[in-house]
Amino acid sequence: MLKSHGLVWHPHLIGALIAVCWLWAPNALAQGLTERVGPCPQRWIYHPPPTSAVVVPLFVSDSAGDFYWWEQAGTPELVAVRDGKTRWRRPLSKTRWPGLLSEALMSDDLLVVVFGSMIEGRRTSDGGIVWSRDLRADLSLELRRAGLAKGADLESGLVARVGRALVTAIATSATDAWLTATASNGRRLWKTHIGGPVARMAADGDRLYLLPSTWSGSAPPIIAVDSNGKEIREPRVPFRDSMAVTGGEIVFDDGRVVTAVIAPMALNCPPNSPSCHPPPFMLTITGFSAGQERWRLTSPPRGVLVQILLLSDRSVLLVDDKRVGRISPDGKLSPLCDLPVERYRSIAGLVHGDLVVAYFDSVAAYTLPGAPQLARAGWVMSGGGPAQDWAARASPSAARFVPFPAGVADPNANIAYIQTDGGATMALTLADGTVKWRTQSPARPVGIWNGRVIVLEPRDTLASALQVAQLDPATGAEVVTSQPIPLIPLPDGGRLTLAPWGEPLMTDVRIEGDRAHLGWEIVINGGSGGAEIKPHGASGFADVDLTSGAVSLSPTQPLEGGKPIRPSFSLGTAALGGRKFTLIYTATATLTATDARSGRRLWSRRLWSIAVPRRVQVPPP
Repeated sequence: MLKSHGLVWHPHLIGALIAVCWLWAPNALAQGLTERVGPCPQRWIYHPPPTSAVVVPLFVSDSAGDFYWWEQAGTPELVAVRDGKTRWRRPLSKTRWPGLLSEALMSDDLLVVVFGSMIEGRRTSDGGIVWSRDLRADLSLELRRAGLAKGADLESGLVARVGRALVTAIATSATDAWLTATASNGRRLWKTHIGGPVARMAADGDRLYLLPSTWSGSAPPIIAVDSNGKEIREPRVPFRDSMAVTGGEIVFDDGRVVTAVIAPMALNCPPNSPSCHPPPFMLTITGFSAGQERWRLTSPPRGVLVQILLLSDRSVLLVDDKRVGRISPDGKLSPLCDLPVERYRSIAGLVHGDLVVAYFDSVAAYTLPGAPQLARAGWVMSGGGPAQDWAARASPSAARFVPFPAGVADPNANIAYIQTDGGATMALTLADGTVKWRTQSPARPVGIWNGRVIVLEPRDTLASALQVAQLDPATGAEVVTSQPIPLIPLPDGGRLTLAPWGEPLMTDVRIEGDRAHLGWEIVINGGSGGAEIKPHGASGFADVDLTSGAVSLSPTQPLEGGKPIRPSFSLGTAALGGRKFTLIYTATATLTATDARSGRRLWSRRLWSIAVPRRVQVPPP
């Protein structure tokens, strides 16, 4: 919940949303004016040295509560502060102004700073440089082809953290730009050409969504690339990511989306009416879940800055020029305390219940009633970039698994969970190809979580619904299932089979932390037996909480016309434990294991065949 300058998102980022007025709804505003609240106690204040002219965002903080920002002095300096006291300060650049600057914590001990054409990895302990890269060298060939001089200035643009890599967008013309990904050790991972500058980037898990600065109408309005920089054709963009990359100010996590919009009030006036005046501006804050609007607050502008932070109890913290309040999950606004300063620049973050406020010439921390805590994971978009960031951490419940032909594999257990006849899932020993167990009904393996095998299953009592099930890895027994995920009805009342061939249902599942993100698409290209059915379909998204089984749904989107049906399983090869596994599929799908070094065949197993009658497609285990 992922970051940078401009309008940029980060996967594990919680921060502040900048708007331009206070969001008290009329009834909440009246309550805020009549209910007196005390001042927010100041816990510490930081004043830069006299040589510093201004304290400049962006701000990032680590798990210990250290904040990192840069200050404009004779030359720009990177500064680390804890509890209002300077831990260290280091010069950033020999120039008087570094241009656009971005910071991101790649781990608790590594801060990555991007400015100009430079990317630097610095120790959080003392600010020392661990590694540095010059993007001009990385893109020297591309820059020559673009007709730029060898020593031409190169300014990095938007920056986003995608997994463990930092992706930087660099444009050289209206039709040429590049994305470069840098690992936490400073190694360049990949670079990808894109067709021009980027206005916004939204990083979500292992995908990066980009909004081009210009759009001709012939290309997709949103570009998506995976964690290897490969463009994803016809991406199914989740509701929250679509709003993030195309909308205005927004914050969201796995289950919530909150937006803020300032616009003139809608008025119906006759043309050229002398009694009509320009409509006043109103600020509206809206809360969504499962893609549906759940609550809305509207009020006239009162302040010059408003920021919003997502909290661990699923509420939202709001801050105006002086007043601090909390919006409950159902949209009720309650005041907390008043800041002692009339105007502020921005909220630097929330650490251990203290609200950290950045002014032009100082930074102060104020203790809030109830010591609210930031949500464990979330995302934020603001006009000047993120206000707070911390190191990405793997969920303790997340189990390591890798893609495998027709399923997934656990490299530690030396077991693959793959689909076989009838769409069933079986556990296959990678050493010799023996079958440990097989499900008795259709199941599509999609990952491993908390030691359990995660599969998609048809819902028993509903013909057009799925569920996410967790299986015991030793026996294949079903441990727990999620709430149903409704789809669209199939022709003639058909039921989902989840067969690995010819199934109109296509799925895409990503497991991140304690949640499974499911994208689905059903394509009906016509009727069977000569029936005339107009090609149609639908797509949708669901977020599944693996700890509780709760499901959040996004609106179903209709699809017009026919399209090819793609397989929902991985084709090709996988290499594990010195072996290479290859799936060959014509009418019959066969998995073959060979020695990775010599190519010697070790074993082979038939997985399914479309020539086998359905009544014998699920043999006993």
